[in-house]
Amino acid sequence: KCLDACLLSLKKQMMSSNEDGYVTVLDAAAIGKGLCRCSDAARAIEERINSIQLPTDGVLANTLEDTMLMDDSDRSLPTPTELKQVERNALLVLGPILAGVVEKMLVLAGLQVRSLTQDFARNRENLSSSDLNRKAIDEFTNALLPALQHTQLESTGIGCLYLGETDGERNEKKLFGSAIARRIREDLEQYAQ
Repeated sequence: KCLDACLLSLKKQMMSSNEDGYVTVLDAAAIGKGLCRCSDAARAIEERINSIQLPTDGVLANTLEDTMLMDDSDRSLPTPTELKQVERNALLVLGPILAGVVEKMLVLAGLQVRSLTQDFARNRENLSSSDLNRKAIDEFTNALLPALQHTQLESTGIGCLYLGETDGERNEKKLFGSAIARRIREDLEQYAQ
């Protein structure tokens, strides 16, 4: 929740700085690392959730299977099925939180790129401002393009963001995240030339 609040605060700051004509330059390397780490973690969680096989053939069969694996001294310990269920439930909470952070970081990166490119276009005549802005765009390009390449957000979307949703909702969210990542790449590549 703290990270969410920080990302929302940065997003508001970026939006207000765009309106004022002042460009807030964020740490491109930190955003790139954050995208990679949170995206990797969300994908790993999604893979783990999908790999946890919970028995679906009834409580009696599960209880018999679990009790056959334990001797009498282990009766106070949770059964393997219970442990899997606890792990799965915890991952179902954590995964979408990390996926939401990735989505917010993509939006934040998109706002930053848009802000930098608009400022660059506005200040082409002012060489000192234009050079500073070019440097910021280059830093963002050097940090975000490898992050987008690593995470493959443009093609695979954000892991865990779609858990528990209908196919239509899942597809809509995947398209949104992929579209933002593609737009960031296009904008950065355009100004990198």
